[in-house]
Amino acid sequence: MKTDIVETIDKLLEKTQRAHHHAYLDTDGFDLDWPIWYADYLLDKLPPLLEADLTKSDLIYLLLLLEKKYAREAPNCHWSRFYANYLVEKYLYETMPGNMDVSTIGGDVPYLTTDQMIEVDRAMIETYEIKLIQMMENAGRNLAHLARGRFLDGDPRGKRVVVLAGTGGNGGGALVCARRLSNYGADVQVIVTKPGKKFTPVPAHQLNILRRMSVPIAVAESLREISFANLDLVVDGIIGYSLKGSPRGAAAELIRWANAQDAPILALDAPSGVDTTSGTVFDPAIKAKATMTLALPKEGLVATGVEAKVGELYLADISVPPQLYSEPALALNVGPIFATGDIVRLV
Repeated sequence: MKTDIVETIDKLLEKTQRAHHHAYLDTDGFDLDWPIWYADYLLDKLPPLLEADLTKSDLIYLLLLLEKKYAREAPNCHWSRFYANYLVEKYLYETMPGNMDVSTIGGDVPYLTTDQMIEVDRAMIETYEIKLIQMMENAGRNLAHLARGRFLDGDPRGKRVVVLAGTGGNGGGALVCARRLSNYGADVQVIVTKPGKKFTPVPAHQLNILRRMSVPIAVAESLREISFANLDLVVDGIIGYSLKGSPRGAAAELIRWANAQDAPILALDAPSGVDTTSGTVFDPAIKAKATMTLALPKEGLVATGVEAKVGELYLADISVPPQLYSEPALALNVGPIFATGDIVRLV
């Protein structure tokens, strides 16, 4: 049965390649937007074979992922057979990386409490002299990459994105994401919880860059004065692991607004309103389609009942040296989790 479905998908992918070649014959088959074309062609054909509810964005993300995996792991194999085997394992047998339990990615991957994550940040800055602005840049870059591949069809040009940012480090990472998505051609609107003078220094620097770029920035209290029709994505950078109790004021208003939109929400580090240690879901809390957490996953993101808020869970590299985790304050054994990519899928 498994061999039969692999064979069917293999033939479908080869048929897709031939159709694409004929469609772009006048360019000798060279097409920078090939994943978009392939996704359109496969949208009504591949998901039923995999018994999976896959959107066009899902297919584009998979194709880009598979292109990299094939080049890295099996360049001498036939591409369509490699792709077919991966897809069947991932969706019908659940043994491939996209559906792996986190413990099988690069060995056992520990989950951190909020206090442990505070220690990671402290050691990064004080012991290793990796500054907050560097970590923030890594976080925002990876968030923009995930937004582009997972939610914006691999091409952000003309897509409408609202980035919600608080005044601290989580907001700063979201602002880096806003800058990069704007650079990629997206129509970005930033909404902040407070005026710039209330921001801590490094996030304030990121906000100032966006001002110099003329990216639209509004304060939460102006929310009702802005048009948000036909949104493609909302990025949640309101509150990170520093959450203390239920969100209030502007933060709560932005969370409720985001949850009321038709667009999917991509949360940075944790959905705002979810406690990253206990998994307590406060009112209000972001209901994310996907969450990209940083460095190591947080305990609260896999607590019972929290999955409805977290959605798909990804882990992104912010360049923490593995030896940092083994020092006495943490005493953790962490291997090269990001050896094959800066973002890995957990659940």
